[in-house]
Amino acid sequence: DLRRWSSWPRRLGCPPPPQRVRLHKSHHSLTFELDLTRQADVEAFFAAECPRYVILCAAKVGGIHANSTFPADFISVNLQIQTNVIDAAYRCGSVQKLLFLGSSCIYPKLAPQPIPESALLSGPLEPSNQWYAIAKIAGIKMCQAYRIQYCWDAISAMPTNLYGPNDNFHPENSHVLPALIRRFHEAKREEVSIKELAELVKEVVGFQGTLVWDSMKLDGTPRKLMDSSKLREMGWEPKIPLKEGLAETYKWFINIDLFDYGYRMLQLILISSIMLPIDNLNGTRREEKKMVRFSNNLIGILNIITFLLAIPILGAGIWLSNRASTDCEKFLERPVIALGVFLMVVSLAGLVGACCRVSWLLWLYLLVMFLLILLLFCFTVFAFVVTNKGAGQIVSNRGYKEYHLGDYTNWLQKRVTDRGNWAKIRSCIRDSKVCNKLSEKNQTFDQFINDNLSPLQSGCCKPPTACNFTYINETVWNKPQGFTNSSSISDCNLWQNDPSILCYDCQSCKAGVLANLKHDWKKVAIVNVIFLVFLVIIYSIGCCAFRNSRRDNHYGGKHGYP
Repeated sequence: DLRRWSSWPRRLGCPPPPQRVRLHKSHHSLTFELDLTRQADVEAFFAAECPRYVILCAAKVGGIHANSTFPADFISVNLQIQTNVIDAAYRCGSVQKLLFLGSSCIYPKLAPQPIPESALLSGPLEPSNQWYAIAKIAGIKMCQAYRIQYCWDAISAMPTNLYGPNDNFHPENSHVLPALIRRFHEAKREEVSIKELAELVKEVVGFQGTLVWDSMKLDGTPRKLMDSSKLREMGWEPKIPLKEGLAETYKWFINIDLFDYGYRMLQLILISSIMLPIDNLNGTRREEKKMVRFSNNLIGILNIITFLLAIPILGAGIWLSNRASTDCEKFLERPVIALGVFLMVVSLAGLVGACCRVSWLLWLYLLVMFLLILLLFCFTVFAFVVTNKGAGQIVSNRGYKEYHLGDYTNWLQKRVTDRGNWAKIRSCIRDSKVCNKLSEKNQTFDQFINDNLSPLQSGCCKPPTACNFTYINETVWNKPQGFTNSSSISDCNLWQNDPSILCYDCQSCKAGVLANLKHDWKKVAIVNVIFLVFLVIIYSIGCCAFRNSRRDNHYGGKHGYP
């Protein structure tokens, strides 16, 4: 499509770049999905996306410690990125202008202050970061070479050290300002010295300790005051004072800190178990990108499954509201509907937040997950405490145990002695037909007394053994002649052979319910702990997705961040 070349510079007979038979498309940058050190991948990206403008700010960066420790990485990786991107952008044919961001470290160690553009290559570099500086100088000269040979509009700009939200706060490999913020936090654009900067960060963070200077560490370039006169002549002026920028950066750092811990924990789990082996915890950028994509996809899949499970739960609640015929079913109606709606809303928040990178939805999702984990943990501990007390008592010449309400904790006793609560529980016991099933056995007396009755059957379906009632069948017991319901054992007075009454209001029945609860809780406890661990893992994966989403939103793209 030759219309694309209408603005191409043709002075001095400069040839147009190779053409591609593809119309221009406007897309966000996909640099988060793209490994810029792989030439074939970079060329394929430009051929597919055909961008009109390119701002190349991608680089392997770090502070003095990182530059001194990994010199080969800093020179080789940056040379690969610059060569691949600049050459592919030119050969793509659609790029009208490219801006390459260099670095203030390209100037000599003892350059005049303020540093003018003409100081480039006028003296030796600072040894601690010369590898990075040489790579950046090569990128600047590459842009100049392409501009001279091909008349291609490739320019360079030298920013000072940037700072702000989404900076690298690594304790060893970051630049001075984020490193200071992290150190002060963990202990509790005008020219500015390191000491003045440290004092300012100390004030912003609120650190009350004393600064100690380590004279054994490398200092780097003694002074770097960039000459910004040309930029100011074009009308640019700094808008954010340094102290205000520091405060905003620190606010972002402490907000992201919680999610970063979850992210790092998941990173350790995934990289050590299902990802390719790497040399250290941080891994390569490529593995980190794969893992973040994995986190978003996994959160999306899990929430789709949760949403699908919520549909039958909600349907069951609606069915109960329309068809419930017993008090027990009516009692379950509202909790089931509430559970279905809760799962549906939370899963939708997690699904949309993870797949569409909506940070506030993911934040809400993670908040709910955190509260759910906290509540489940507290409930697990609480349940162990309140069900630890109480056990059935062995009855002489009987195969079953009998239960007494006083053996259990006061908290549990209050729950079952409350009339409103017990009316609902009694309704559920009656509807479960636990006593009807016992009466269907048609046992003799000897068979019955040797039977291993459940706590509910022992407490609710027969009178206490101390009443000395006469056995007719499992749920029919005749009172002695002359019995006047004045026994010192209250349960003996409450017993009736009516199948709808039996001993449902007896203390022994309430004790049987608590014994049954304690017995079942031991089985549920294991599942409960496993579910708690599962929720913690999901929360950690959600932290990865949230971190990825915040980065995307910060850079204004839907597909990743540069």
